[in-house]
Amino acid sequence: MACCVIGSMLMVGVVGLVRGIKERVLRRQAAAPESWRLHG
Repeated sequence: MACCVIGSMLMVGVVGLVRGIKERVLRRQAAAPESWRLHG
C-alpha cells in the first residue's frame, strides 16, 4: 500500500509541475511580443 500511496503522490507532483511549466511558457509567449517591441 505504501508503494501505491507514494506512486500516486509522485503522479500528482509531476502533473502539478507540468501544469506550472505550461503556465510559465504561455505567460512568456504572451509577454514576448511586448518585450520584443520595447527592445526592438
